[in-house]
Amino acid sequence: MYKHDLLSVVGYGNSVNKLNPEKSREIMAMLEDEAKKMLATSFKEPLELEIPIKISWGMYRTLGAFHFQETNVVDQVDGKFIYTLKREPLVIKISYVLIISSILDDDYRTLLDTLRHEVVHYALY
Repeated sequence: MYKHDLLSVVGYGNSVNKLNPEKSREIMAMLEDEAKKMLATSFKEPLELEIPIKISWGMYRTLGAFHFQETNVVDQVDGKFIYTLKREPLVIKISYVLIISSILDDDYRTLLDTLRHEVVHYALY
């Protein structure tokens, strides 16, 4: 299979590379397997991957990102207000541009290094 078989060019004059669905599923499975393996073996206690890994179509300068949501929670205990910050992990995003360049260069080191970096953010979170 040739590299150009992995990509299909869409648009005219403003060509945009799009992953074919088969290759997209293959890449996402590879990323999820790598993240789960890292979480299970690289930390003192094994962790589970409980958030999705998604391809970000809008990230051009950033290679990856870990997103979470912060919510202020107010409780009243014994007439006193207690304010706490609740954080919930949402998603790990990987740049579409990074995935395309990894396929074209046939070199996944930067892609996997970026994923590992974001998984560390998730694990330390």
